[in-house]
Amino acid sequence: MINSVINVDWLQLNCRSKNYDYFSNDEYKLEQTTIRTRNFLIVDEFYWNNRKTATIARKPSSTALDANIILIKFDNWLLYQKNLKEIIKQFLNILKLIPVNITRFDIALDFQRFNKNLLPGQLIERFMSNKYLKIGKGKGSLHFNHNYHFISEYIRFGSNQSNICYYLYNKTKELNDVKKKPYIEDCWALNNFDKNSDTWRIEFSIKTGNIDIFNQETGELEPLKTGHKKNKQLNLDLLLDTSFIKDLFFTLAKKYFTFYRNTGGKKCRMPVIDLFGTFTIEKNLQYITKKIENGRADKIFLNKINSLNDELRFIAKDAELVEAQQKLIKHFVGSRNLHRYAKKKGIEF
Repeated sequence: MINSVINVDWLQLNCRSKNYDYFSNDEYKLEQTTIRTRNFLIVDEFYWNNRKTATIARKPSSTALDANIILIKFDNWLLYQKNLKEIIKQFLNILKLIPVNITRFDIALDFQRFNKNLLPGQLIERFMSNKYLKIGKGKGSLHFNHNYHFISEYIRFGSNQSNICYYLYNKTKELNDVKKKPYIEDCWALNNFDKNSDTWRIEFSIKTGNIDIFNQETGELEPLKTGHKKNKQLNLDLLLDTSFIKDLFFTLAKKYFTFYRNTGGKKCRMPVIDLFGTFTIEKNLQYITKKIENGRADKIFLNKINSLNDELRFIAKDAELVEAQQKLIKHFVGSRNLHRYAKKKGIEF
């Protein structure tokens, strides 16, 4: 596998600030827009040399959310700049924002062929024809074109409720059909991609920073020193470190994006398809989710909490108790991964 590059493609942070205010100078500008969202009353935009760099949402419309939440999403073009870690930290300092946690982080591998010249489209087609089997189980979706030939362009694994979704798709076609992004094409050129071949992308979308990194070699959580504390969970310093990003991508690929050649029998005994060749994990890390599996008792408990919540809303005598009940429902649904069940039952969370 040659001519490949790993980049951050989405970065959204949950922040706080004690001195948030609008300002403008020759280089930077923070201004309020007239935009409102479903969850936030105020949306601001941040500019660097007259180019929009970030969108900031604040003042939640729901009392169930922390009133001090400030969400910042950095524009896509910025994430492909050199020295990204220093740039992000500089912006947070200018805006006087303190990051609390990561609400979404996408990491992408751009490439043109897998190991041994296997084309990405061939992988999808062999998977769909059951010649290849994938590790694990779950749901997904497929996009394709057909006329005289079947041409696969995009496959997704995971649902909207999943903490991690991942995709394999034709990035060249997306840029041509949807929106040109010269900074991505410049990145390909710097890495000697073949201009006459399509570039594909494997992308992992992580919707929570509430995961641990476990080093199987040492048997311990992977620590990162931040000031006088050791932070053992995903955080901004880790996710903007180029060497760690590479480790994280191939950790995720090993756990989720592994395929077997279907020879019949048990999947664990089938030969693994060597997709990445010499691209191996330098640190043997393992993704560990904090979610708890749900069962019948959890669903019964959720229904009882919701019934009590409805009664309290009807009585409407204790606003603080009603708000506490709503927060409990939201936490319980999230921690037990009961999003789909709650939606089916009409439970607000």
